[in-house]
Amino acid sequence: MWAPCPPGAVAALATRLRARRRRRLFLGSTAAALAGAAAACGAWFAWQLTHEHVYDYGGIECPEVVRLGPDYAAGKLPAELAGRIHVHVALCPNCGPYFREHGWPA
Repeated sequence: MWAPCPPGAVAALATRLRARRRRRLFLGSTAAALAGAAAACGAWFAWQLTHEHVYDYGGIECPEVVRLGPDYAAGKLPAELAGRIHVHVALCPNCGPYFREHGWPA
């Protein structure tokens, strides 16, 4: 048979249901925010891998250093320019390995 609910049982049930609804909303919003942040970080990281930085060490940029690399290795450059290239290659995370890979003096 049917029995009446004890006093406050319906209010307690309503409170629990509201808390559960708020928790689900919070968790859903948090999951969406984390997914968005992960996608943004992944896109940034992928972009970083495909776009090398151009550095300006020693007053000369990477493309110029790479273009002058063979002449630098052969000793055909003026001392001032060779010194700038030497500084650049010593500091640059792109050009240093590139010069070592080609067997050019750093």
